[in-house]
Amino acid sequence: MLCLFEQDFLKYYTKAGMDTEELEKAVEVMCFVPKRCNDMMNVGRLQGFEGKITAQGKLLQQDTFTVTEQDSGFLSRAKERRIFLFEQLAIFSEPIDRKKGFSLPGYIFKNSIKVGASDQLKQL
Repeated sequence: MLCLFEQDFLKYYTKAGMDTEELEKAVEVMCFVPKRCNDMMNVGRLQGFEGKITAQGKLLQQDTFTVTEQDSGFLSRAKERRIFLFEQLAIFSEPIDRKKGFSLPGYIFKNSIKVGASDQLKQL
């Protein structure tokens, strides 16, 4: 919320022709800090990963996606997964079902893939 306020403030300062150098830096920090906190909270909710999460490098991205798995016959089942993309490793997890009594979001480790060249990821 504060980030959006500062972005609007920056927009009006720019339109007014005022110096925005310091304000631009403040907006960058105010938008980065909440995202970083959210990222770390989600990583902290990952259960069952046996390696050292801090040894995987910087968290580059995280997101939820849907995979489909074909059951017997023609039916397919959609499953939600969460990926945590670090510099060294991509971690796939399954969200803990809130319907089963869990109030906070959490993730159960399912699998991981070693990331060969993190420089290639920066180009994506």
